[in-house]
Amino acid sequence: MSARTIAIGCLASASFVAGCASGDATLTLPESSSTTATAATDPRTFTESPTTTTRTTTTTSTTTSTTNSTTTTVTPVTSPPMSANDQIRADFLSDRTTRLQCSYTPLNCDFASFSVPGSPVDVSTRAKIAERIADNLRAVPGHGDVLVRVDDSTVADTTGTVTACTYDTVVIYDIADPANPADDIIFDDSTTSLLVRWDMRLVKGRWLMFASTELKGMDGVDLCGF
Repeated sequence: MSARTIAIGCLASASFVAGCASGDATLTLPESSSTTATAATDPRTFTESPTTTTRTTTTTSTTTSTTNSTTTTVTPVTSPPMSANDQIRADFLSDRTTRLQCSYTPLNCDFASFSVPGSPVDVSTRAKIAERIADNLRAVPGHGDVLVRVDDSTVADTTGTVTACTYDTVVIYDIADPANPADDIIFDDSTTSLLVRWDMRLVKGRWLMFASTELKGMDGVDLCGF
């Protein structure tokens, strides 16, 4: 077997590999029937760091908040319907309060709110209020009161009666100048007790005063026992 010489050039430039000789290098190989050329090994060593792929798995946690709703059924408390006698008494007391207000503010008296229009109570109240307006007579809040006690009541369809005892201590003043309370003069400071039967009429679902009958009256004395 004879040897064979092969010329191999420098595999890399001097800028990357130190010690590479100038010119060509020779390599002697043995002669064989099958010649295998083995390339020179580059003295540079390349180390490839394995690429580590970090997979970040984000787990989304869905929290379902369940609110337990409690429904409380409240049964409305209903008052029993008012009896006919309770209704006529309640309306009578309301009528009395509204009628008394006319003594304090006669110019604003709402006659139809407490008496049947054209009835004896309506007519007599209008006459009394007109007289007080003409004479500048007024009641003054805080000077006397009217105490009322219902003793009896009856109801027959749309008519009824209420028997009530009242003790009236309201003072009536002569109001010369409404803007100057200092010049008010006492016109009537008497006290009166009356036992009266009031005839009532049911008008549009409400009891209104119709007429009155005085059963007993006393001046200066509390007949009702308040």
